[in-house]
Amino acid sequence: RLLADPFLAPVRADLAGLPPTLVQVGTAEVMYDDICAFVANANAQNCAAPDRPCHVELQRFRDMFHVFQYGPVVTPAVARAWDAVGAFVRSLGARSA
Repeated sequence: RLLADPFLAPVRADLAGLPPTLVQVGTAEVMYDDICAFVANANAQNCAAPDRPCHVELQRFRDMFHVFQYGPVVTPAVARAWDAVGAFVRSLGARSA
């Protein structure tokens, strides 16, 4: 019953109207399948109507674990993840211009 609650399982939430979103996940993440399903649901719900933006981007990082982005930035995967975050944020500014 609790897993049906969208506050506890966002994969089941109403995601219509979600703004452009970047989701990063490591392939060793314990919730990997749920995260991929969340992104698929978000894109499906936001691409359903022509007036909704369809931009929920999923970036996968091989062999990385939960919250790997908080590791040392000298680690190649962490550096790539933060570079991707910066590029995503800059792209938001370009879209609004």
